[in-house]
Amino acid sequence: MDAEQIKYARSMFDAIITAKKDISAFDSITVDLATEVAGLDIYYSFDNSNRTISIQIHLDPVHPQRGVLAQSHTYRNGRPIGREIDVPIADLQRRVGLTGIHQTGRLA
Repeated sequence: MDAEQIKYARSMFDAIITAKKDISAFDSITVDLATEVAGLDIYYSFDNSNRTISIQIHLDPVHPQRGVLAQSHTYRNGRPIGREIDVPIADLQRRVGLTGIHQTGRLA
């Protein structure tokens, strides 16, 4: 589409970050990463490291044990294609109704 100069929303290549309450652990969340476009790899971290292909690739929902920031970046064929997405863990916790949580993920 780029070569043909067709206008489209590049956000379709961004990771979608979804949080859910983790019922198996008290006051914890599970984070799932997805994309609108099939065939993309999602690399992520929770510790503010660079999102390169040397960090974890997303396969299943994850449980952030520590960290203050959920970070993700999508790749296609080993090359970055989507925007880097950063969401504070505290924001994800608030989205699912957990409040009063320290940056470690533990209740105050």
